Order: sequence, then C-alpha cells, then structure tokens
Amino acid sequence: MLKGRELSDRSLQLDALDGLRGLAALIVFAAHASNARMHLLPPLDLSGNGKSGVFLFFVLSAFLLTRPFLTGGAAKYTVASLLSYLARRCTRVYPLYAVYLLSCVVSTATVWRILGLPEPQGIPMTLSTEQAIRHFTLLEGIGVTWSIAVEFKYYFLLPVVAAILAACRHRLPAAGFLIVASIGACLWAWPDSAYRGDDVRLGFYLPAFLVGSFLALVEFRLRTSAPALFQGVPKVADGLALAAAAGLFLMVPSVASWTTGRELDPGAFHRQVVPFAVLWGFVLLATVISRGWVHRAMNLPWLRFFGFISFSFYLVHPLFIEVGKLLVSRQAVHPTLAAWLSLAACTLASWLSFRLIERPSSRWRLGFGGRMAGLEQQ
Repeated sequence: MLKGRELSDRSLQLDALDGLRGLAALIVFAAHASNARMHLLPPLDLSGNGKSGVFLFFVLSAFLLTRPFLTGGAAKYTVASLLSYLARRCTRVYPLYAVYLLSCVVSTATVWRILGLPEPQGIPMTLSTEQAIRHFTLLEGIGVTWSIAVEFKYYFLLPVVAAILAACRHRLPAAGFLIVASIGACLWAWPDSAYRGDDVRLGFYLPAFLVGSFLALVEFRLRTSAPALFQGVPKVADGLALAAAAGLFLMVPSVASWTTGRELDPGAFHRQVVPFAVLWGFVLLATVISRGWVHRAMNLPWLRFFGFISFSFYLVHPLFIEVGKLLVSRQAVHPTLAAWLSLAACTLASWLSFRLIERPSSRWRLGFGGRMAGLEQQ
C-alpha cells in the first residue's frame, strides 16, 4: 500500500497528481542520464529535456498550493494560518535540504584528502561553507538546487496571487486576462538576453507558477459549478492533453532536430517557459478533471511511488548518474545498463531518504501546524 499522505493535506489530495510528480522526476533523471550519454531507451536521446520536467514541477506545485487558498476562503489569510502555511513549506523542504547541503560541505572538506585527489571534490556536489549558506538562504543554486531556490521564493508570493484569483473566482475571463498580462510583464522584465543559465531569480520562471495557480482556479470553478454545464469538459481535456503530449515530445531537442532536419543545441528550449507551462497545464487539467487515459496513467502505483520520493530523488540523482558515468568510462558496463543501474540505486537511496528524513520531519510539521490551527480557533 502506498503511503505518503502525511506529507500533504488528505482533504485536498488528488492521487493522480502523485503520478504526475513522479513523471516529472523521471523526465529529469532520463534527461540528465542522456546528457551523460546513458540513454534509458537507446533510440531516444533526451539530452536537454530536463527543464521540461522542472517546469512541470513548477506548474504542479503552484496548482497544489493554490487550491487550499481557494477552497479555504478568508480563514486561510489569518496571521496564524499564513504562519502555518510557511511552517509547512519550510519543514517540507528544509530538513532534507539541510542534510543535503551539510553532506556536500563535509565531503568537500574531507573526501579529496582521503582519496588523495588534487582538488576538493564533494558528494553529491562540491560546496564550500559560504556557498552552502548562500544556498540555504536561496541566494545561489548550483546543479539541481537552483530550482529549489526558485520554487521556495514563489511560496512567499503565492498567497497574494491566490487572493487575487479568489477575488476573480466568479469572473474567470478576467482572471485569465490578469494572468496573461502578468506573464507578458514577466517576459518584458526578464528577457532572454538577461538569462544566466540555471538562474535563481524567480522572474524568469514566474510564468510557469502563474499558469499552475490559474489552473487551480479553473479546476475550482469546474468542480463547484453545475455539473451538467461541464459534461463535455473531460473529453475535451483528454483530447487537449493528447495534443499537448505530442507537443512536449516534439520539444525534445533530439526529436526537434530530427523533424526540422537541422541540429539543435540541447539547450535550445531551456527558456521556453510559457510553452512548456501551457502544454503541461493541459496534461495537469486532464489529470484532475477527467477519468480518461491521462488520469489512469498517472494513477499507476509505480508512478505514484516515484511521486512520493520525488524530492529526494531529484536531489540525489546526479550523484548516481556520475557513478554510472564512471562505470561506463572504465568499460565495466554498457551505457544503457549503467543508466538503469543508476536509476535503481537512486530509487533505493531516495526511498531510504523519504523514510528516514522526509516522513519524520513531516510528522513534526503536522504537530506544529496543529498548534497554529489551535491559535486560529482562539
């Protein structure tokens, strides 16, 4: 039996979204493995497609965290409730993140001396104490950690976005106009020319979060309005999801290179936040409002399992890919086998991390949240 409910609000749980989160984690892993020339499926090179999975994480996170503000109403905007919200976010992310950063700092200071390496080499990545502090305070992000800094910054903005959307809940076109205008402002304020790779500035990726928050309002309206009015919506949603999946596949750099007949750089689509967000948005919406093929696929137990361990999996997967690369470089295993061995080892390590760190810290979080709830009632 799958167990992960202690990390989320059971009353708002949508099981299929566990699978969607798992899909995002696997996309990132497969892309980074392909970057190392280790393809899980040899005919398909997913190099440069990791951003697709990260943008799905952003859309999904904004969707899930906006829903409680829409359903809870004014009660979610008391001081106690907002403090509880921030506490839940901190204790969901920071315990494991702190362990991760500490392991990087300690290994950077010791491993290279033990192994007689010419320069510091940390596990999972090389990190000084000063850099770790900058990571912990969301000022810097090396490797996969940039996305953690970006997403956490949106946690502070999200209640404001949710309040604006809630005020427009009976005027969906007006809410849509505001979101489109806000996305346009983001594209103007943070143009491609100012982009610096894996940037920790929220503005570059804000459109993905805004799409997710808006979809929460769309789902809320579909769920609370007269069912007869939306009888055909699930079928339409499934069709749009199928078209979106095709679009996402065509945005894999190797596939785009093959279809256009010209070689594209693996990072060709890294700044295409809006197209990725919109396409993944159609998939997300079909997952939650339909019981069709998307919903059934995302409810697969093994995919939901990866959703439960996705945070640990995302953090540690580069380490296991590096181990796979080492095996390949020594001609110990075939690249494809190395990819699958890396996936298996990463899955085991992530499950242990989930059991030993994430799950215990979630219990502490619920206790703290309970005290905040008590304050709200006084």
